[in-house]
Amino acid sequence: MRRATLLAREGNTTRALPLATEGLKELARISSAPEAAPRALQLAAEAYTEVEPKALRNAQRAVALARRYLAATRQDNITGQYTFALALKLAGQVAEAKAIAEKTLAQMAPVRGGRIPYTRKRLEALANN
Repeated sequence: MRRATLLAREGNTTRALPLATEGLKELARISSAPEAAPRALQLAAEAYTEVEPKALRNAQRAVALARRYLAATRQDNITGQYTFALALKLAGQVAEAKAIAEKTLAQMAPVRGGRIPYTRKRLEALANN
């Protein structure tokens, strides 16, 4: 998936499209299993939310996978809430995505040492849009 994303960002969608399509098919196969591991669900939800080329993104599938990921872990799982918020934003549910981002930010430990974690930065962007 990463290679496809890099190719798409370089403008080479001809090469990126089959790679990304194959990657999504494999993630769909793995994550469709009833006993799919939480990490597989999270990776698949994230892939359907952020895949390049963007034409392959699937908001409904991403939301469903993010919900399954949260159900398989804890509801206060920071990564799960982040993944769910991204999927909701893609699905056009911006207000709900923003609310989840704000709630998740409130649960996170304060920043120390001036280094802001990637997940916090992305959640802040969701909360402020």
